[in-house]
Amino acid sequence: MSPEEDIILNISQETQNILSERAILEGDIKQVIRKAEQDGEKLYCDDKFMAKMRLGEATFYVVYSVDENNHFNVLTAYTHRSQIVSDI
Repeated sequence: MSPEEDIILNISQETQNILSERAILEGDIKQVIRKAEQDGEKLYCDDKFMAKMRLGEATFYVVYSVDENNHFNVLTAYTHRSQIVSDI
C-alpha cells in the first residue's frame, strides 16, 4: 500500500470537472496533501488549507479542508509549469 492510499478525498462533481479540465490527477492531489500534513508546510485561513508541491516540471496547489473523519475535502486545485533557463 502506498502512503497516499490511506488519504480519503471528498471531491464534488463541480470540482472534479475543474480538475479534469486542468488535467490534475487524484494521485497528484494526494501527494500534495500527504506532504503538507507530514511537514506542516501549508497555509491556513477560515478552516481551509492551501498546500503546494513541485512534481516534475510543475508546481501543484491544492485548497482543502479536513472533516471530522479526517477525510480531505478538495475545494480546488491548480498547477503551473515553468522552467528557468540560464545562458550561464
